[in-house]
Amino acid sequence: MVHEDARWRLRRAEASDNDALLRLFRDVRMRGALELAQERDPSFFALLDLHAAPYDTWIAENDALGVASAGSIVVHPAHVLGQVRQVGYTADLRALPAFARMRAVPTAYRVAMREAERRHGAELFYTTVLGSNRVWLNAIARSERRAEMPLHRLICRFHMTAVQFTFKNKRRASVNVARATHSDADALLAFLSASARERMFGYVVNEALFAQRLKRWPGFSISSFFIARDRQGNIVGCLAPWDSTPVKRSRIIQYDTRLSRLKLIYDAAARVFGFVPLPNPGELFRYSYLTHLEIADDNPLVLRDLLRAAYAELRPRDLHFMAAMIPRGSPLAKAFGDFFVDRTEFNLYAVVEKASPLANTDFTSLRPGFEMALN
Repeated sequence: MVHEDARWRLRRAEASDNDALLRLFRDVRMRGALELAQERDPSFFALLDLHAAPYDTWIAENDALGVASAGSIVVHPAHVLGQVRQVGYTADLRALPAFARMRAVPTAYRVAMREAERRHGAELFYTTVLGSNRVWLNAIARSERRAEMPLHRLICRFHMTAVQFTFKNKRRASVNVARATHSDADALLAFLSASARERMFGYVVNEALFAQRLKRWPGFSISSFFIARDRQGNIVGCLAPWDSTPVKRSRIIQYDTRLSRLKLIYDAAARVFGFVPLPNPGELFRYSYLTHLEIADDNPLVLRDLLRAAYAELRPRDLHFMAAMIPRGSPLAKAFGDFFVDRTEFNLYAVVEKASPLANTDFTSLRPGFEMALN
């Protein structure tokens, strides 16, 4: 137990908490135009294991509510302003409404951060917040004035850019886009490593990390990568579609009135033109993340060719969409002109204690090192 008062207590989760954590995630939903439940069955911890880095999941509970809130912090080395630092990615924050009303979440957050520093050497942190989550965004806006709340410094706003699999795209990718083979592994690793060094909070991509991802991520291999090369044969871009279904899924609970009407139109077109209708309430979205998305000089023409290649191969698989993390204002947004796209806004923040020497650091960047698939 790392915190306890008359109303609640905070402790590290154990394997025996798996079912309670899965239940909390199903019960605390993402609400907006879509109401979604994120599922992690059969193992809550399986997604966290894919980070291949130390992590802790924290549970807040009391006698009346049981497991009432949870959050995780994964600590890994990252490139930050020309240095490699130990950073903590804070994720999985969920709280039952009754616990949120107790206003205990900021205290739990701060205690968990200090434990991540003590146990794993985390020097600073980063996190994402859904753009429609007004409660948490308002709390962040007040963080300067609240002693128990760490500071949140905006890195960027980004869109989960979902390319819908609708009509066949008649425009083919450049002949310089191809699936990777084992002979490409060394050059691909070098390209990913060099690109990550230029990113704010970019992963330290080395042979060990790359091998861990190829080994641990379900259904993931070197051939998952699409590679774009220039005329000299140099890699200038890559992405790797990955289906996260074995470790996390998004289930539709309901659509709001506006989206319900749009769904009727979309589904009618799907029946006529032969693409997949949107899921009904109670069904899962089927999609692939476009992971390891790296484009030299953020050239949208290179990304456009990679998207065309991925679209052509993935569309026949009865998926609803493929999703990329694209910062708002990035030149890469221009690559999506060929496609029917839906965008969901998120904010990416650096998180620091008020007493930290990094408290006044400017972390803003249109090239953050955030792998959306591991969120």
